[in-house]
Amino acid sequence: TVSRGSAPIGSPASRGGSPCGIVGRPGAFRAGASSMAQLVSMLMGQTGRMVVDRTGMTGLWDFTLNYSREQNGQPADADAPSIYTAVQEQLGLKLESTKAPVEMTIIDSIEKPTED
Repeated sequence: TVSRGSAPIGSPASRGGSPCGIVGRPGAFRAGASSMAQLVSMLMGQTGRMVVDRTGMTGLWDFTLNYSREQNGQPADADAPSIYTAVQEQLGLKLESTKAPVEMTIIDSIEKPTED
């Protein structure tokens, strides 16, 4: 969700600005002309949790996100914020824990194919 009282994510993408897509390393990401769907995908990979976009924001965005990646449950850099704090402070968005319906594929069984 969009955090109250803070500016929303980065800035609208400008032509000829940052390269398209999200590039980064552990603890830092830079995005150019990226959609909310791309940000959600990146956040799911970094948090290991399902992330659902409820911002209602459309368009493409340029932004930078710097945070401390956890290693063995501990922050790798004690001076950097957690990804949850960084998303709120740097992007003006808030990651909220909630229940929501999600699409899942369930495999009941599997068998080797026959030779026919």
